[in-house]
Amino acid sequence: MGTLRFQNKIVLISGSSSGIGKDAALSFVKEGAKVILASRNVSSNEALIKEIKNQGGDALFVEADFTRTEDIQNVIEKGVDYFGGIDIAVNNAGIEGTPDVKTADYEENVWDDVIAINLKGVWLSMKFQLPEMQKKRKRSNCKCSFLSWITRRWCRNWISCCKIWSCRDD
Repeated sequence: MGTLRFQNKIVLISGSSSGIGKDAALSFVKEGAKVILASRNVSSNEALIKEIKNQGGDALFVEADFTRTEDIQNVIEKGVDYFGGIDIAVNNAGIEGTPDVKTADYEENVWDDVIAINLKGVWLSMKFQLPEMQKKRKRSNCKCSFLSWITRRWCRNWISCCKIWSCRDD
């Protein structure tokens, strides 16, 4: 067996309860990483922690709402206390809003939730992650979005993808 690419790296993954976040956690663990899992879904993450530990991995779960500054700070603080730092951040927490609704019919409160989690939540995460990552002088920060996967032909960055998705009338 060769060298594990992420041996002893600490990876923080938001939106870890399912889909891309869960798959990222399992993939990083297979490559030797220790993972900090964060999302609102406690039961799914408890099951994921069990799966990771059964595979010989190490993981910590911190319940968090990525629209709340204090929750984001808490995730980082607990992760750093538990593992000693952060090397990689996968900012994956996000919501779809109400698909198949035309812009003129979109509810303002849903729009506000999408922006709060998908855009502001990523910015807040990076705001507090980067100082911790800079302490190690090596860092990697990944901004994930299902929306960017769908719309990658039409946009060059994550923010544009969020805007394109939110305003399309197909």
